[in-house]
Amino acid sequence: MASARNIANKLFVAKLPWTACRESLTEHFKQYGQILSSKVMFDLKSGRSKKYGFVFFKDEEACEKAMGNQPHFIEGQKVFVELMTTPPAGSSESRNPRRNRQNER
Repeated sequence: MASARNIANKLFVAKLPWTACRESLTEHFKQYGQILSSKVMFDLKSGRSKKYGFVFFKDEEACEKAMGNQPHFIEGQKVFVELMTTPPAGSSESRNPRRNRQNER
């Protein structure tokens, strides 16, 4: 069975404080290298943070530095950081990621 692949220059960041925004992620992670972009996900109806986001570095080395320097704290709160992965080809997760995320609760 195929396994998920790491995406070398992208981080998934979870357990963010409610007040965290894109600038919070950029400010914290820029110490590890050049950031191409960052984003925090928000609920479209309520406008509230979903308490997770993504950081996209210019290169793998910056991402490796960030991963090697755990734990991370943003706005005083410890956050969960891991390399982003792509789902295995042909998996149900690759066909319907929303359904699978809801099932992970």
